[in-house]
Amino acid sequence: MAAAVTHFALALVLLLTIIDISAAATILAEKPDAEPLSPSGYRTYIVSLIGGDIGMDDAAIRAWHLSFLPTNMTSEGKQRLLQSYYTDLNRFFALLTEEEAKVVAGKPNVIGIIANGYKYLQEDDEGALE
Repeated sequence: MAAAVTHFALALVLLLTIIDISAAATILAEKPDAEPLSPSGYRTYIVSLIGGDIGMDDAAIRAWHLSFLPTNMTSEGKQRLLQSYYTDLNRFFALLTEEEAKVVAGKPNVIGIIANGYKYLQEDDEGALE
């Protein structure tokens, strides 16, 4: 009898664990880490660079950042270059497809490229943020 109760308890714990994992997977599916793709497959990428002249003015920085992109406009008619930064960090934000991002990542002076993403706070069992 005790063995049957133990087996039942273990089966119940296993079932509840599977349900909990399934629920967590559903929540993550509803909250993707990456920014959603546009209808034509674009998303915002953050491109980090090395090099460039520290004395460049804003127009020169923008022109240099544009030189890394396949075109100035997407096929949807939107500006690709969304934002340029050149302070202690040399970065720009641009609309690219995944394939275009791979091409940009291989260019000289590019030290990193990541898809813009979202971070979510976790809640404990009582609803408090962790």
